[in-house]
Amino acid sequence: MHELRKVAVFVLLISLCGIGPADVASTEERKPEVNPAKVLEAGRQLAEQGNYSAALQKYIWYHHNATKYDPSSKWMRLSVALGLWVELGRKYPAARQALILIRNAKADELLNGKGDFSVFNDLSAINQALGESSKSIELFNLLDRRRPELASRCWGLVKTAIIIKQDKELLNKYLKSPHEEFQQIKFIYEQLKSADVSDRDEIKKYAENNFVKRICELVDALKAVGRDIEARKICQMAAVLVKSADFDAALAARPMH
Repeated sequence: MHELRKVAVFVLLISLCGIGPADVASTEERKPEVNPAKVLEAGRQLAEQGNYSAALQKYIWYHHNATKYDPSSKWMRLSVALGLWVELGRKYPAARQALILIRNAKADELLNGKGDFSVFNDLSAINQALGESSKSIELFNLLDRRRPELASRCWGLVKTAIIIKQDKELLNKYLKSPHEEFQQIKFIYEQLKSADVSDRDEIKKYAENNFVKRICELVDALKAVGRDIEARKICQMAAVLVKSADFDAALAARPMH
């Protein structure tokens, strides 16, 4: 299950406040030899011990500084670390509020023409962790009008949320190549199936479930904007890759005109 959780994070990613790093970083944490993973783990332990304020300081430091010391921590920073932060927020409301302030500051940065793709990436990950993905769509709508080039680059970060919402205006504008969308879903499916992990059966099941879910979302999006012919083609290509009664039933529940 631990390996499956790591794979789920990978899918998610293939698929920040007035508090600055200097406000919370200790002398030890500013040293070049600092290990961000140890800082994050220290925060987790502090949270378990009930020292919520100190745990929050560790999480804030990690969010602002982890990739400076360890570039490979960028995935952990926007997945596991945010999960720990949100969990802390359930016990310590100030932690959730700090994360919201960071999110809001990033939104202001983007709307003021200063933020880039990485800023929107941070913001969308935070919103997902907070259970507020709708706010990413709201911001994307504003960027679509004010900064269309950036919006185009950020489409992949909000695509799934917009497909689920079936926002017809945005889907018509940005869902230009269902074939490319299918190829991306297929790529993730094949990568998962070939993953070198111990529990291959569990990973295979996860890969198929994720594939079916993404394909159904894409088909629903195409149908929502009247592109039934393309939706039918996606179904045909998908059925070649995954053969299961559940998948057949899911596609049958989406009749094409």
